[in-house]
Amino acid sequence: MKFTFWFSLMAAFVVPAIVSCSNSSPGGESAWSKATGNFYYGLEEAASLEGVKVPVLRSPAYEAKWGKPKIRTTTAGDYELNYANPDQPFDRLAIQGTSRPFPKLTKVPKVSGEKMINDELTGVLIPQEFRTVMIAGQSVRWFQESLSGGADGAYYTTEGFALKDAFGNTGFFRLVVEGGNNADAEVAKRFGSVKLKE
Repeated sequence: MKFTFWFSLMAAFVVPAIVSCSNSSPGGESAWSKATGNFYYGLEEAASLEGVKVPVLRSPAYEAKWGKPKIRTTTAGDYELNYANPDQPFDRLAIQGTSRPFPKLTKVPKVSGEKMINDELTGVLIPQEFRTVMIAGQSVRWFQESLSGGADGAYYTTEGFALKDAFGNTGFFRLVVEGGNNADAEVAKRFGSVKLKE
């Protein structure tokens, strides 16, 4: 899949995976799905982070490993940095920053995907537990959104979390990894690699 299509396809693939709950869902999945899906509206490729109005979270380790990230911004000052492995498709780390908090999940969504059952490709929802990772000194929960399949890798995401920079400015963030199934250690490593830009 070409890189330029990844963002829109990720939104189209991941959001329906957890949008099946009603607005009254006690786990907050619908509000989460709506917020994470809406984040993509208005993002456009940019040459720099000029005009961004929230602190910048980046991954120096993956920039050194994979090169500079692709940048997309909105007129409202939100942004997304996308680090991609040049040697391996479906292997990425995305950082999303916004001035608005993401909804809180009270329970972990199930992992969505497809598996061969009785020689037939069948949709499945797999229970899971939240995992945690330390990001900039705070514990952040994360979970797997979907299994890999077809033209996509497996997707993993943190919950939304807030960070304040040295100047007292607060931003709200979400991290997304595309990779393989059963990749918890690698996913946690990528999530834990991000730092506020000084």
